Order: sequence, then structure tokens, then C-alpha cells
Amino acid sequence: MKAPLRVLVVDDSMDDVELMLRELRRGGYEPLFERVETAAAMKMMLDAQEWDVVLADHSMPFFSSFGALTQLQLSGQDMPFIIVSGSIGEELAVSSMKAGAHDYIMKDNLTRLVPAIERELIEVEERRRRRLAEAALRKNEASLANAQRIAHLGNWEWDIGKNEVRWSDEVYRIFGLVPSACSTTYEAFLDFVHPADREFVRQSVRDALYEEKPYRIDYRIVLPGGFERVVQAQAEVVFDDTGRAIQMNGVVQDITERKQLERELRALNESLEQRVAERTSALMRVNEELQCEIEERKRIEERIRHMAFHDSLTALPNRILFNDRLTIALAHAQRMDEILAVLFLDLDRFKAVNDALGHTMGDQLLREVADRLKSCVREEDTVARFGGDEFTLLMVGITQVDHVTNIACKILNAFKRTWSISKHELYITASIGIAIYPNHGDSAEILLRNADAAMYCAKEQGKNTYQFYTAAMHAKSFDKMLLECNLHRALEREEFDVYYQPLVSINTGLVVGMEALVRWRHPERGLVLPDEFLALSENTRLIVFIDELVLYTVCKQCKVWQDEGHQPCL
Repeated sequence: MKAPLRVLVVDDSMDDVELMLRELRRGGYEPLFERVETAAAMKMMLDAQEWDVVLADHSMPFFSSFGALTQLQLSGQDMPFIIVSGSIGEELAVSSMKAGAHDYIMKDNLTRLVPAIERELIEVEERRRRRLAEAALRKNEASLANAQRIAHLGNWEWDIGKNEVRWSDEVYRIFGLVPSACSTTYEAFLDFVHPADREFVRQSVRDALYEEKPYRIDYRIVLPGGFERVVQAQAEVVFDDTGRAIQMNGVVQDITERKQLERELRALNESLEQRVAERTSALMRVNEELQCEIEERKRIEERIRHMAFHDSLTALPNRILFNDRLTIALAHAQRMDEILAVLFLDLDRFKAVNDALGHTMGDQLLREVADRLKSCVREEDTVARFGGDEFTLLMVGITQVDHVTNIACKILNAFKRTWSISKHELYITASIGIAIYPNHGDSAEILLRNADAAMYCAKEQGKNTYQFYTAAMHAKSFDKMLLECNLHRALEREEFDVYYQPLVSINTGLVVGMEALVRWRHPERGLVLPDEFLALSENTRLIVFIDELVLYTVCKQCKVWQDEGHQPCL
């Protein structure tokens, strides 16, 4: 059977309340709850009935955990106050604990809710027992003070000369005896003292008689039935004119119950101190774990941020980050009337390296290229991998265009050195296109497009060189784009024809072979020779599809000739 639990929930989200109630039921409780989300509503509920625990969200539109804690403290009620929030930070959590909150739990970790409530309910009960013990102790001390004011309760007199001790009825009761009219002796009194305390009492009496020390001591007595009691005795010594002690007058109080309460109180205090130490240690561990989690989350976020804006292979800025820096640099250059340059670099014959040595070697070469490029530019410049074997460079704060030329030459010279990749010596060059702001464009998109056009012009100039953008390149770039579109359409419409040029033996005059030649049958321009489209098809990888088309057509034609009885040699 589930234990009932009266829960006052301070939260503006019923969905979150349902999650907490479900966790309580899973932990063996049957929650009887009310939900409030304002100070007035909480005060009314605190006045209306008793509650076992308060669960409060930290931040709400019209209320907060600090306000809820204040309302509970003003009510004077002692019950667990636990913050259950999804938004409270470490600093606010610590402040809340110092203000009087008993614990804080994140809404995404409600597994701690039931253990926290059980722990706090135990501590509430301990605090209640401690208050009761303290109240009983105060009452007992008041009785003792009253007994001391009215000296006839538990008073005694010792005539030292006659060695006669007279006890009041209360003293007899304390010592477990029936009140008697007869007197007793000091030695008889000592017989009632616990053997372990007897010498202490004897020495305390001697100190009071002969050294005039105060006589206020606690000791144990043994009753006739064998039961033990703890008593507190205090007395004054009467001296004669010569300074000789002639009488002691005192009172005795049974403090057995008080001593028991003190022991219980000490035990409760020790238990509470231990729990406080355990709570403190647990809180420190939670804080350390939370700090570690925060630091780990920061590291992960930083890594994700780096991955989003950097190339995973070379660790250079990627296209996104380069465009962002270029946009910022353009805005600065426009304000300060400065020059900047964009360099677009493409490796020459990089595909041959990939095809011959594999992508692993190609990736290693790209990393080496990134290192050499970084060594050629200034610290304030940006080197980025734009994609594949394409790299871009941003040079800011330029005073003369010659500075850009010097950097381009420096890069080309750096590429002339042999590339040693896994025991292979490679010779790789680059083609560079350059666009200058403001001469060649005033936006990131235009500058990159024009630098790319200049780079293609450099490749057409024989590669391993650089070219500055000119207006003529734009028209040429447009023509290339149009030609590429037409090539795609030509493949789709099967506009390519294959012609066969016979090879004739000079000695015999017979046909000994044939050469297959591809021609483009353009719907508007007529027959287009390979010189006009093969170079572009190689750069755009369309050559692969053209080769497949030619090979298929030749094989199909050879089969026709074979069926007709010919044996063509290609």
C-alpha cells in the first residue's frame, strides 16, 4: 500500500507537475497535492491545511522559488522545501540553499526527487524531536531554579563537629528512602554514592572545607534497589571565628532525567552534524559533477562550433567561415576605404594523384598544401579550403596590388618544391585567380565568382601561374557555363555522333583498322569539332559520360559489321 504524501506544488506547468507526481507514485507514495503559482494562493494553502513537503519551480511568470521560500518561512511551518526546476543555474542553486531551501533537483533528473524527499522528511522529524527535547530540558531547568529558590526542597545540613547529617523529605525521596526523623552521618551518605564517584565526592568536600573552593558537583548515587540516579549538589561552608569549618548547608537535585535528555540531545546533535556533513559532502560532489558536466558541455559545444566552420581534413576555415570573414572584411574596407584581395587556387592534375595513389594519399597531399599555404601568408590573412582541391585566400589591409602579386609568386614558388608523401615524390602545381576589391567587385559573391573565372583563365594559360580578373573573363566564363549546359543537354538528347576513319596499309592498300572520332551535332551550329568541347568536358567530368557513349556506340557498330561478315579492327 502506498504511503500518502501531502504535496504543495508551486509551478505554472501542469505537465511538469504530472511528471513529478508520476515519479512520487513510482517511489511508493500516493500524493495528495494542490498546485499554486502566486504568493497569495500559496499563503492561502499554507493557512488552510498541513503539508508534508513543498516542491517549487524556480522561475514562473508571477512567482519564483525565492518568493515561495519566503512565504513558507513567514508561515513559521517546518517542512521540506525542494526546488524542482529546469532553468536554475549553479550560483542561484547555492544562493537558494543558503536562503533555506533544502535541496534543488533538475527537471531532467527527477530520479533524485523521492530520495531527497525521504531524506528531508527524516530530518524534519529529527528537528521536531530536538525541539521537544530542548523544551523538556528548559522546563526541567526551570524546575531546578525554582527548587533552588525554595531551599527547603531537597535541602540538607551537616553538623561537622557532631557528624550529624539532616535531610529533608525530598532528599530521602531522591535517595530512595522513606523519610525518617532520625539523622544520619557523613559516612552513611558516602555509602549511597556510586563507588566510581565516591573518591571524587570525598575530595570535593575536602576542597570546600579546607581550601574554600566552591562546592557544586554532579555525581551518581545507588538506590537500595540497585537503581542509579544522577544528582547535582551545591553547598556553602560555615566557618567559626578561627576559620575552622563547623557546618555545611546545601541542596541536592535529581538531574537523572536532565542528563538523559542531554545525552539524547547530544546524540541528536551528533546525528544532525553528521547528516549536515554528509549533505555538505554530497552537495560538493554534486557541484563538482555539475562543474565537470558544464566544462564537458562547453568543450563539446566548442568542438561542434569548430566543426561547423572548419574543414575536417585540413582544419582550415571552410566555405561558410570564409564567406563570413570576407563579408566582415568588405564592410571594414568600405568604411576605411581600403583594398582587399581574394585568391582562388586550384591544384593542377590533382585528379591524377587521386586516381594513381588513392584518396588516402590525396588527403595527405591536401593537408600538406594547407600547411604550405599558411606559411606563405600573413597572420591576419585567411586561408580556407573551399572544397575538393580548391582553396581560397583573403588578404586584408593591402596598400599596393604588388603585395598580392608577391604572395601569388611566393605560393607558386612554394609549390615548385617536391612533395614527399609516404615515400612518393610528387610534383604538383597550382593555378591562381585573383580578384581585387573594389576594382573587381563589391560583394563576397562577385569577388569569389571573378576570382574563380581568373583561376580558369590561368589554367588555360598553361597552369602553374596566376591571373588577375578582367572583364573579358566574365564573358568567357559565361560562354563556358552556356557550353557546359549545352553539353549536358547534348548527352540527354544523344546529339553526339561517332565517325570512323579507316587506317590503310601502304604496302597492301587494304584497310587494317579504324579510328573512332566523336563529333557534336549541334541543333543550331551544326557539326562541332572536339577542340571546342573536350577540354571543358574533362574539367567538368562530363568526359566520362561521353567516353561511355562512344564506347557503347563503337561496340554496337562492330557487332553490326560482324553480323554482316566484316572483321573491323579498331
